[in-house]
Order: sequence, then structure tokens, then C-alpha cells
Amino acid sequence: MPSGRPKGGTNKYWTAKEKEKILLECKEKEIGGTRAAKEYGISRAQYFNWTKAYLEQAIKVLENKKVHVENSYTNK
Repeated sequence: MPSGRPKGGTNKYWTAKEKEKILLECKEKEIGGTRAAKEYGISRAQYFNWTKAYLEQAIKVLENKKVHVENSYTNK
């Protein structure tokens, strides 16, 4: 018999703060995806998707927002 959400149930939605809290707790406790899925009631894929998105956002925050554009007048 398949496990998971009962028929007619609703999906669980997580806020950004809840996701961040779970990810930081897992990092602090050195919990992997399988254990995190069991402890927090999420799928492994969901955990890894959250982790990937969190890391990508962190990198975007660190990126230099000022783009250097060469001045066409100085290249004559």
C-alpha cells in the first residue's frame, strides 16, 4: 500500500522562514536529506530542492550588482 498524503488531503505549504529554519537546523545537527525528510515530514527531493535554492540565493546576494559597462567613447 502506498504511503503519503491521504486521498482528499491538502498539500503542506512551508513559509520561507520555516524552510530556512529546517535547513539551518539540519546543517547545525549535520543531518542529511533522508533523516531530514523523516524528522520534518518532507520528501528528500524537497529537502534537496530547498538546499539548492537556498545556496543559489546566497550566491546571488553575494554577487556584485553593479555591472561594469565599457564606455564607448573611451574605446576610440
